[in-house]
Amino acid sequence: MAYHKKFVFTAEHQAEISEWKEKIKDKKLYCKIEVLDYAAKGYEIADIIRLTGYARCTINCFIREYAKNGIGYFTADHRYNRVIPLEEERRIDAKFKEIARKKRFIHVNDIQKEYAKALGKAGRETVSRHTFYSFLSRTGWKPIVPQSKYLTTK
Repeated sequence: MAYHKKFVFTAEHQAEISEWKEKIKDKKLYCKIEVLDYAAKGYEIADIIRLTGYARCTINCFIREYAKNGIGYFTADHRYNRVIPLEEERRIDAKFKEIARKKRFIHVNDIQKEYAKALGKAGRETVSRHTFYSFLSRTGWKPIVPQSKYLTTK
C-alpha cells in the first residue's frame, strides 16, 4: 500500500523496521516505529489511526520522514535547542565540572561566556536565555543560591 505519493514499502524496509522495533526501549520511539511497521505490513490508514491513536497527518509525516531520511531520522539524537555540537557541549560541561570539584561554586556567567565562545565558532553570535538554560539542564547543572540571611552585610 502506498501512503506517501512516491513511496512504497519494500521487503527490505519491512525487515529494517521490524529489526528496530525489537531493539527499541524508549516508549515514544517505539510507538513511532510501530506506525511504520503497520504501514509496511500494508494496514490501511484508518486501521493505523485506530491502533495507535495518531492523527492521519502525523502518520503521513512519519512515513514521509522515513521515505526521505530512513530509520536514522527516528533513532538519531534529536535534542531541541542544541546550537553547538554535542562534543563541544561535553567539553564545556567537563571543564566546569572539574572547576566545580575544586572550587565548589561557579557563577553561571562564567559558563555562559564559554558557551558564547563556542557558539561563535559555530557561526552564531547570540544565544537565547532559554537555549542556554536548556544546555545547563541537559548537562545536570542545578541552581544553588545562598540564603538571603548570609548575603546581608552588617
